[in-house]
Amino acid sequence: MPAGSVTKNTANLIIGEGELRVGASASNIGNSGEVLTSSDGLGAMKNIVFNDEATWVDHESGYPAMDDISRRVGTKANITGNLEELSRKNLALAKGLDWTSYAALSGEIPIGQASTAPFYVRTELLFTLADNAQAVIIFPRALFTNNIALNFANDSWSGVPVTIKAFRADSKITDGHGSWDLYPLGRFMYRKVA
Repeated sequence: MPAGSVTKNTANLIIGEGELRVGASASNIGNSGEVLTSSDGLGAMKNIVFNDEATWVDHESGYPAMDDISRRVGTKANITGNLEELSRKNLALAKGLDWTSYAALSGEIPIGQASTAPFYVRTELLFTLADNAQAVIIFPRALFTNNIALNFANDSWSGVPVTIKAFRADSKITDGHGSWDLYPLGRFMYRKVA
């Protein structure tokens, strides 16, 4: 008899890459569903890690001290991964810059220049599941917040490493919208592909 863990439903397995779509945050903030299309895509993204981090505070009492209660007091969300293509748009976004200024053929990407203001974007990351459904992670208001480290090794393909950090998008902030009041940092959705 086989031992060990067994996959319960192979239809729920995630294939190892996703498509990252990026668009303007402000003009799309009122829509809590998917709004970006494949034309907003940055190409394939590999080595993806989605983090939904909770901050908990514990209360202890007695001797010896034992936990009485734990409360979730904070949350953060981010996505890390590698964009396969080293385009001007991808590199500008990875540095947290407004990609529309650097996407032209004559564009240059500054090194060592301090950012004057945060450039918030909307990101939609699509994963394909084994049953041809897709999982979509939407950050309605996000920043690319990473340090660039490009590996030009000749024995493997390189990529543009990115970290995408979700920021609050609900109606409690100036640039937010009520459509995000139930999920202020974003949504994880499933959808069936026709």
